[in-house]
Amino acid sequence: MVNTSSKKRARDNSPSSEESESENEFQVEAIIDKRMKGKKIQYLLKWKGYSDADNTVSLREKRDL
Repeated sequence: MVNTSSKKRARDNSPSSEESESENEFQVEAIIDKRMKGKKIQYLLKWKGYSDADNTVSLREKRDL
């Protein structure tokens, strides 16, 4: 007979998929500018918690809207 109370269960230290997804999410604070370039719309995005130096341009095709 094996005494299971003295055995420790191995811990899974890898983050759950829910935790790892939330780590990669960023929030847009504001859309600073919008322009058309060909058939694509470009948005200049201000990210929440980041400086203006970290603003990025996001591309969207009209059909994606």
